[in-house]
Amino acid sequence: MTMQIPTVAQLFPIIRLVLCLMAIAVVPQSGIARGDHTSASFGKWRTFCDADLQCSAYTYTGVEGNPNGGHVFSLDRAPKDVGYTMYLSLDGVEPKLSLGMHASVIRYGYDEDLLPHFAAGDLMLDRGPTYQGDLGRYDLYMSGPTAEAIMQRLRPSDILDFEFGDCQNGFLFANFLLDGVTAALAWVDTQQGRARGSVAVADVNPDRLSGDAKNCDR
Repeated sequence: MTMQIPTVAQLFPIIRLVLCLMAIAVVPQSGIARGDHTSASFGKWRTFCDADLQCSAYTYTGVEGNPNGGHVFSLDRAPKDVGYTMYLSLDGVEPKLSLGMHASVIRYGYDEDLLPHFAAGDLMLDRGPTYQGDLGRYDLYMSGPTAEAIMQRLRPSDILDFEFGDCQNGFLFANFLLDGVTAALAWVDTQQGRARGSVAVADVNPDRLSGDAKNCDR
């Protein structure tokens, strides 16, 4: 069997995730350059750009007993990308794609903004990195009209919530605080020399996926 060497595009989410799990200390809001990358922190959000200006804005929610881990919501963009690549990196939970996924955004003082269910073709699953002693990660990529609606509502809102089923037919949710998202996305725009306020979401590039994620192994 020939060993397939991962591409830079496939390794970038892993690099971003490792930095996310290490980012426990408070980082000053002005960017900090460390060797070949720059990072910053804004409220509940963190940002990262590598030497090639492949950038990410992300936030995470801790899980019981492991406040440094948990599910991650990430928006990645390369300098020439038309829009952001949007995905959830789920900690030890494999979503069952046939059940679909629901998303909503909440703004304090307003009714919950329920968004349409993701169409099956707008969700793509990939296996994320597995570290010794954990249950593995599953990266769920999102595109299409519902992903675009999420981007349009992130900046003025307070909470982003996802509800989905897993392979054991459980009903799960992951919610993320949006405090700092506006400044985080503006930081990415500045690093890449773009006009601020982009809400475009890119279609998922199959080259990012490892190709070995058979949903629920069935």
